[in-house]
Amino acid sequence: MRIELAFERPPPFMTGRAPILRVFVPISDRVPRWPSKEGADASWRELEKCGASKRMRLGDLVVNTALSRPSNTEHVLIFVPFVQHKLVPLEYVHCSTGHLPHYLDAFALSPTYYDPFLPTPQIIYLDFAPWAQQAMASVRLAYERRDHTTTSGARISAKRYLHVGGIEVKPGDRAAPEWRGMISLEAEGTAEGRQAMEARFGHGDAARAIMGPWEVVRERSMLGSLWLRLIPESQ
Repeated sequence: MRIELAFERPPPFMTGRAPILRVFVPISDRVPRWPSKEGADASWRELEKCGASKRMRLGDLVVNTALSRPSNTEHVLIFVPFVQHKLVPLEYVHCSTGHLPHYLDAFALSPTYYDPFLPTPQIIYLDFAPWAQQAMASVRLAYERRDHTTTSGARISAKRYLHVGGIEVKPGDRAAPEWRGMISLEAEGTAEGRQAMEARFGHGDAARAIMGPWEVVRERSMLGSLWLRLIPESQ
């Protein structure tokens, strides 16, 4: 039996995942470089021509297939309707493979929205203002044991201190429904780590909470529980 070519490719859309729309915007006099304002505008015009622009939702992905050998994820744009050009590139502040822009609160999207498209580490920006008091009250110092093998072959057990906390996202909270459940939070077990974590929670005051970057720790996450590691702004 001959397999049709269309079925040899991954499906363009999966339920609960970000749809990937493809445009063809080559480098030219009108689009001198990519990513750029001109490239975003040209991509948006292509989406308007085919009618896709009317159906797009926050976080949808647009891929420029005209770039023959893109490095990392530079060929990807994200639909953010509240910015001027609507299509924005990934940022590369905290990892070389790209992450969501700093002004996009990932609580508006499913935590698995970009699986498996975006590579690890998956870094997202979150605003914990609605849970500021709950998160602040949960912060505590903890430790975990890790086994290490020395150069001589001996195995030793060492403690690693960290500050941990957590919140519960309930129905009706300001988050996408897929966030419902427990969120565990981790920061370095130093004074600076605690200060950074408490600052994200506004020290319990929602008006002072700061939206910042967190890394999704998949190996510690499970069904109904997501583990996040604080990424310092200076990192």
